[in-house]
Amino acid sequence: MRIRVPAPKFKVEETGDGIVLRMPYAFRTTPTAMWLFMALLVVAWPLLGLVLAIAFRSVWWAVGGLAFVAFMAMITGPIFATYLTLREVLVIAPSRELFERRIEYMGIRTTGTRMNLGHVRGLRVESPPSGSIVQAYSDMFSRRGGFITVDYGSDTYRFGVFLMEAEAWMVVSELAKRFPGLVAPTTGRPEEGI
Repeated sequence: MRIRVPAPKFKVEETGDGIVLRMPYAFRTTPTAMWLFMALLVVAWPLLGLVLAIAFRSVWWAVGGLAFVAFMAMITGPIFATYLTLREVLVIAPSRELFERRIEYMGIRTTGTRMNLGHVRGLRVESPPSGSIVQAYSDMFSRRGGFITVDYGSDTYRFGVFLMEAEAWMVVSELAKRFPGLVAPTTGRPEEGI
């Protein structure tokens, strides 16, 4: 029997002055109610319009059901397009002394959080403060969500909102290979030597 092992979803790109780490949106963290609403919208309204068209012997009910779906698609379409293109990006550029985290969606780059790389320390994996991935998801545009943690001055920043804990360990070990000075010396998985 062949069992598929999940592959990491993040990608590391080498640039001329550092690396860019892209972590795509994980659909497993999408609230189920959102998907149920979309299924109801796409399937139920046209069927309701068709049933009413047959019951009242008028094509206008079917046209109305399809028009409502088209109207709702104009509203919800951009939301789902955002989810399909959403990703969290970490940029580490030693030549510019830059450690940056931003969110990208539909080709739009947010300004994100920029830090001086010389003051970033203690890269590690920790559970989000609430211990809930849903809470971390709601903190996507703040500095509180995600499993990847760094200290910057007297503040603590969390990244990797869309990662599961195992993927966060893979990201930290990948960053530790390239930037060993960032990694917290006393934390990590002993078997990986982080």
